[in-house]
Amino acid sequence: MGIGVGIFLMVLGAILAFAVETDVPGINVNSLGVILLLIGLVAVVYSLLFWSSVTPWGRRRVVARRRLVDPDAPVEVIEEPPPPFDDGPPIAGRP
Repeated sequence: MGIGVGIFLMVLGAILAFAVETDVPGINVNSLGVILLLIGLVAVVYSLLFWSSVTPWGRRRVVARRRLVDPDAPVEVIEEPPPPFDDGPPIAGRP
């Protein structure tokens, strides 16, 4: 769950807990709202702790270093032009 899902659950729980006044047989809507509100709060706190760069559980920066064998040796690159394109009819004796 991310921060968005946690905030959504908190808003839905607050609406059910404080704004809805109805009687549903077998379900207490206010208690369901409080439960959703608490679950959303836990999801937001968990998400902030997990993704924060301050905590030890957050993302770690990885530094990768490559060592060159001989950085002073020049490298010569020879590029040859491609062969000419011939879309004519095949000639006998030519591959």
